Amino acid sequence: MPAALGALREAQAAGERIGDFVSHTFARSHLLLVLSGSPNEAEREEARALAREWVEGQQPLGAPFMSMARLALARVALTCGELEEAEAHARQACVPRSPYHVLPARTLLSAALLAQGRAAEARREATLGVEELEAMGDAGATSVGLALAEACFADGDPEAGEAALREAVRHVHARAADIPEAPQRERFPHQVPENARALSMARERGLLP
Repeated sequence: MPAALGALREAQAAGERIGDFVSHTFARSHLLLVLSGSPNEAEREEARALAREWVEGQQPLGAPFMSMARLALARVALTCGELEEAEAHARQACVPRSPYHVLPARTLLSAALLAQGRAAEARREATLGVEELEAMGDAGATSVGLALAEACFADGDPEAGEAALREAVRHVHARAADIPEAPQRERFPHQVPENARALSMARERGLLP
C-alpha cells in the first residue's frame, strides 16, 4: 500500500507540474480508489475530501472520473457506517455502463442495501451487476458474485446463495489458473479479500473440502 500510494502521488504531482490534465486526473482517480480502501482512517478521509472536490467542483470531468469519485465516496461512507450516503453515491456510480465501474458500483450498492436490512433490494442490485457484466462479455467477477450470494442467503434463499457462491469460487480458481507464475498463482486466492471471503464462505457451507 505505501509503495502504491507513493507512486500514485508522484504521478499526480508530475501531471500537475507539466500541466497534463489527463495524466493528473487519471492518477488522482486511482489514488482516490486506493485511499478509499485503506484501513487508515486519515487516508480514507483524504479520499473523501479529494472526491468531494471533484463532485462539488466546477471543473468539467468525464463520466468515468466522476464515477470513480462516487465510488470512493461510497466506499468510505460504507466503511464509516453512513449507509444512506453510501447507497446514494453507489447508485450514481452505476450510471456509466462499463465493467470497470459497474462491478464495484453494484457491489457497493448491494452491500449498502444489505447493511440496511434490505436483502431483496441488495439481491436485485447484485443480480443486475452479474447480468450487466455478462452482457458486456465478462465471464463473471468474484466480488459481485459474492455480493449476490450474501444477499440471497440474507433473503432466505440458500439454494440461490450457494449457486452464486459456487460461481464466485469457480471464478477465483479460473482467474488463478490464468496466472503463469506459481508463487503469485498460489497467493491469489488468499491475498485478494473477496477471494478469501468467497473461499471461506464456501468451506463454511461444505461446498469445498
